[in-house]
Amino acid sequence: MPWASTEENGGFIQPFAVGPVMQALPIPQVATPGTIAASGTYDAGLMPSDGYKVLAIGATLSNAGTISVQRYIDVDGTVPQGAAVTVALTAGTPGILNINDGLPFAAFDVKIINGAATVANVTNFAMLLNAS
Repeated sequence: MPWASTEENGGFIQPFAVGPVMQALPIPQVATPGTIAASGTYDAGLMPSDGYKVLAIGATLSNAGTISVQRYIDVDGTVPQGAAVTVALTAGTPGILNINDGLPFAAFDVKIINGAATVANVTNFAMLLNAS
Protein backbone atom coordinates (compact mmCIF):
# COMPACT_ATOMS: atom_id res chain seq x y z
CA MET A 1 0.00 0.00 0.00
CA PRO A 2 1.38 3.47 -0.85
CA TRP A 3 2.15 5.84 1.94
CA ALA A 4 2.86 9.54 2.16
CA SER A 5 5.61 11.08 4.22
CA THR A 6 5.14 14.28 6.14
CA GLU A 7 8.90 14.87 6.15
CA GLU A 8 10.25 17.89 4.33
CA ASN A 9 12.49 17.12 1.33
CA GLY A 10 15.56 19.31 1.35
CA GLY A 11 13.64 22.39 2.43
CA PHE A 12 12.03 22.85 -0.97
CA ILE A 13 8.58 21.39 -0.45
CA GLN A 14 6.40 21.35 2.63
CA PRO A 15 3.78 18.60 2.32
CA PHE A 16 0.44 18.97 3.99
CA ALA A 17 -2.83 17.09 4.00
CA VAL A 18 -6.09 17.53 5.83
CA GLY A 19 -8.22 15.58 3.37
CA PRO A 20 -7.68 12.39 1.41
CA VAL A 21 -4.86 13.61 -0.89
CA MET A 22 -1.29 14.72 -0.10
CA GLN A 23 -0.39 18.16 -1.40
CA ALA A 24 2.72 20.33 -1.34
CA LEU A 25 3.53 23.97 -1.91
CA PRO A 26 6.90 24.05 -3.70
CA ILE A 27 9.25 26.92 -2.95
CA PRO A 28 10.83 28.45 -6.07
CA GLN A 29 14.62 28.18 -6.30
CA VAL A 30 14.70 31.79 -7.48
CA ALA A 31 12.65 34.29 -5.46
CA THR A 32 9.57 35.56 -7.25
CA PRO A 33 10.20 39.12 -8.45
CA GLY A 34 7.72 41.96 -8.15
CA THR A 35 8.33 42.85 -11.79
CA ILE A 36 9.51 41.23 -15.01
CA ALA A 37 11.47 43.33 -17.50
CA ALA A 38 9.99 44.29 -20.86
CA SER A 39 9.85 41.11 -22.99
CA GLY A 40 11.66 39.37 -20.12
CA THR A 41 11.29 36.02 -18.36
CA TYR A 42 11.17 34.96 -14.72
CA ASP A 43 12.64 31.48 -14.30
CA ALA A 44 11.71 29.90 -10.94
CA GLY A 45 14.50 27.31 -11.22
CA LEU A 46 14.49 23.52 -11.24
CA MET A 47 12.35 21.96 -8.48
CA PRO A 48 11.83 18.30 -7.51
CA SER A 49 8.39 16.75 -7.99
CA ASP A 50 8.90 14.26 -5.13
CA GLY A 51 6.45 11.86 -6.77
CA TYR A 52 3.52 14.26 -6.95
CA LYS A 53 1.52 13.73 -10.16
CA VAL A 54 -0.62 16.85 -10.56
CA LEU A 55 0.72 20.39 -10.81
CA ALA A 56 -1.07 23.77 -10.78
CA ILE A 57 0.72 27.07 -11.37
CA GLY A 58 -1.03 30.43 -11.11
CA ALA A 59 -0.08 34.08 -11.47
CA THR A 60 -1.38 37.49 -12.41
CA LEU A 61 0.73 39.57 -14.77
CA SER A 62 -0.05 43.23 -15.48
CA ASN A 63 0.78 42.62 -19.17
CA ALA A 64 -0.20 39.78 -21.48
CA GLY A 65 2.23 36.89 -21.19
CA THR A 66 2.67 33.16 -20.68
CA ILE A 67 3.19 30.61 -17.92
CA SER A 68 5.36 27.73 -19.11
CA VAL A 69 6.26 24.51 -17.30
CA GLN A 70 8.91 22.08 -18.52
CA ARG A 71 8.93 18.68 -16.81
CA TYR A 72 11.94 16.34 -16.70
CA ILE A 73 12.22 12.63 -16.02
CA ASP A 74 15.52 13.16 -14.17
CA VAL A 75 16.18 15.32 -11.12
CA ASP A 76 18.99 17.20 -12.89
CA GLY A 77 16.64 18.53 -15.58
CA THR A 78 18.50 17.10 -18.56
CA VAL A 79 15.84 14.78 -20.08
CA PRO A 80 12.61 16.66 -20.91
CA GLN A 81 9.26 14.91 -20.51
CA GLY A 82 7.87 16.12 -23.84
CA ALA A 83 7.40 19.75 -24.79
CA ALA A 84 6.79 22.49 -22.24
CA VAL A 85 3.15 22.98 -21.24
CA THR A 86 2.01 26.60 -21.57
CA VAL A 87 -0.99 28.81 -20.95
CA ALA A 88 -1.53 32.40 -22.06
CA LEU A 89 -1.94 35.10 -19.44
CA THR A 90 -4.36 37.95 -20.06
CA ALA A 91 -3.19 41.29 -18.65
CA GLY A 92 -4.46 41.89 -15.13
CA THR A 93 -6.35 38.58 -14.94
CA PRO A 94 -5.27 35.61 -12.80
CA GLY A 95 -4.20 32.70 -14.98
CA ILE A 96 -3.74 29.05 -14.05
CA LEU A 97 -1.85 26.27 -15.78
CA ASN A 98 -2.97 22.78 -14.69
CA ILE A 99 -1.01 19.65 -15.57
CA ASN A 100 -2.80 16.39 -14.83
CA ASP A 101 -1.96 14.19 -17.81
CA GLY A 102 -0.43 11.42 -15.68
CA LEU A 103 3.02 11.55 -17.31
CA PRO A 104 5.76 10.84 -14.75
CA PHE A 105 8.32 13.52 -13.96
CA ALA A 106 11.10 13.92 -11.39
CA ALA A 107 11.63 17.66 -11.66
CA PHE A 108 10.04 20.73 -13.24
CA ASP A 109 10.85 24.33 -14.09
CA VAL A 110 8.34 27.20 -14.21
CA LYS A 111 8.78 30.31 -16.34
CA ILE A 112 6.61 33.40 -16.55
CA ILE A 113 7.16 35.31 -19.77
CA ASN A 114 6.24 38.98 -20.14
CA GLY A 115 4.83 39.32 -23.66
CA ALA A 116 4.90 43.12 -23.75
CA ALA A 117 7.56 45.73 -24.44
CA THR A 118 6.92 47.32 -21.02
CA VAL A 119 7.75 46.17 -17.49
CA ALA A 120 5.11 43.84 -16.00
CA ASN A 121 4.07 43.50 -12.35
CA VAL A 122 3.81 39.94 -11.02
CA THR A 123 1.25 39.18 -8.31
CA ASN A 124 -0.51 36.12 -6.89
CA PHE A 125 2.21 33.67 -7.99
CA ALA A 126 1.45 30.24 -6.51
CA MET A 127 2.32 26.60 -7.14
CA LEU A 128 0.57 23.47 -5.88
CA LEU A 129 1.59 19.82 -6.24
CA ASN A 130 -1.05 17.15 -5.68
CA ALA A 131 -0.65 13.39 -5.30
CA SER A 132 -3.86 12.29 -7.03
